[in-house]
Order: sequence, then structure tokens, then C-alpha cells
Amino acid sequence: LPQHFFQFPNLEVLDLSDNSISGGFPEFTQTNSALRYLALNDNILDNQIPASISMLQDLEHLDVTGNILDGDIPGSIANLSRLTYLFLSQNNFASGPIPNWLVSMAQLRELSLSKTQRQSSIPAWISQLTQLILLDLGDNTMTGLVPEFLWHLTDLQFLMLQRNQFVGQIPAGIDKLSDLRMFLLDRNDLVGSVDEVCDDLSGSIEYLIADCDEVDCSCCTTCCHDNDNEGCTDLKLYGVQDGSWEYDYNRAKYAFAPDVLFEAN
Repeated sequence: LPQHFFQFPNLEVLDLSDNSISGGFPEFTQTNSALRYLALNDNILDNQIPASISMLQDLEHLDVTGNILDGDIPGSIANLSRLTYLFLSQNNFASGPIPNWLVSMAQLRELSLSKTQRQSSIPAWISQLTQLILLDLGDNTMTGLVPEFLWHLTDLQFLMLQRNQFVGQIPAGIDKLSDLRMFLLDRNDLVGSVDEVCDDLSGSIEYLIADCDEVDCSCCTTCCHDNDNEGCTDLKLYGVQDGSWEYDYNRAKYAFAPDVLFEAN
């Protein structure tokens, strides 16, 4: 990943996704106030994201999904005060809870941490990220209850909690998420009902997957059962897969799999 790419004074978009770029990030040695969109997803980048990434001070979009990055996710990302889309999924980061420095990033609209070795429970402070439209925590080893405060994130359209170790009763109040379009909670140890979604959100919900032997779900698009193999749905639904973007770096379309597509509202 050539360092000089980050020194062009007028370069706003750097999209190197879906290549075979290897090696690590360069150290960022000078402030860059031009680059706004950085997509490095689906390469073979390794080593750690350097703390000096905060030198890309006007970055709005950062996607490193599908690499082999390791180490801690650097807290200096919190210094990127314009960052709106943060996609870290499918990397080998050091295991740990959802980083608590994210609490200061109230401007985030999309946050994808699936398959990043996240552990522990969903922290209460996540309810302060009130602009979130997409929250992807799937394919980790997160534990504890699904907290009721998630329903306070009333802008959420895509909530992905699948393939974790969440337990207990699904709290009432999901119908507060009046714009919810995708809700994945399969492959956990949850009980209860999501029929609030079916009754009150039938006009918005398009994709709903649950473990239907334990969870009442009269409108699930896919029901997982105890005797299914590991993938009751074989699709790997991650927070961003080749979505499309408008000029001003806002989301135009969502793509979670080749045939799981959504227009942006």
C-alpha cells in the first residue's frame, strides 16, 4: 500500500477494494485534509492499523473489511470527527469488547464489527450513537442479554446480532424501530417473541431471521431450527458487500449478499 497515495493534495476518493494488495498500512507522517473516502476491503492487508491513521483528518468513509489485519483496533480512529461509515468486519483483530472509544463518535451512521473477535456484552453507551442506521455485530462471541436500550436507536434500519452467544428473553419494544428493514438474531440462545416486528413493522421489515424453535416469529423470511447445520442460511450477510455510493459519499444501495439488496431510504 504505497505511502505516496496518501500525499496527493487533491485526492478525495481512494478505492482499492477487491484486489490482492498485501503488506501493511504505511505510517501516516503528514496531515491529509483531502481524502474523504478510503476503501481497502477484500485484499490481504496484514499487521495493525497504525494509530497515525488519525492524520487522515477529514475521512468520512473507512472500509477495511475482509483483510487479515490484527492487533488492537486503534483508539485514534475516534479522532476522525467526520467519520460516518466505519467497516472493520472479517479481520483478525485482538479479541475484546466493543471498543469504548466509539462512544465519542456520535456522528456514525454505519458501524460494522462482524467477525472481529468481539466479546462481552453490548455496552449501554452504544445507545448514545443515535444516528446509527446500520449496526452489525454478527459472527462474534458476544454474551449477555439483548438489551432493551437498542430499541432507543430509532434510526436503525439494519440490526445484525446473529451467530453470537446472546441469551435470555428478547425484550419488548422492538416496534420502536419503525424503520427496521433487516433484523438477524439467529444462532444465539434467545427465547421469546419477535412478533412485534410482524405485527407493527410489516410495512418496513424485509429480511428477518431467527431461531424459530425458541423464538416466536410468524413472519421470518428464514427460520433456523435446532437440527439445521451451522448455516441454516448459507448466505454470509455482512454489513457491507459492494454497496454503491452517491457523489457526496452517502449510501445509495445496500448489498449484504448478491441477492439481498436494498435501496437506501
